[in-house]
Amino acid sequence: MREKELWIEFKKWGDSREVVIARNQNKSGRRYGFVRFKWVDNARKLKRQLDNLVLGGLKLHMNLLKHGRE
Repeated sequence: MREKELWIEFKKWGDSREVVIARNQNKSGRRYGFVRFKWVDNARKLKRQLDNLVLGGLKLHMNLLKHGRE
């Protein structure tokens, strides 16, 4: 799955501003990426909706931002 495809999918869930897929894998061999939304009313609800979602045959695992930008 490419960034553009993810961009289109995440637009369904809100105003996504940035989608990045890391070129490398983490230590366990999994690929990872980041999506930044402009505004989210309820982040925990969005996490529940997106966590374990299957896109393009790949299972998505979502984590919330731990340290926000200033």
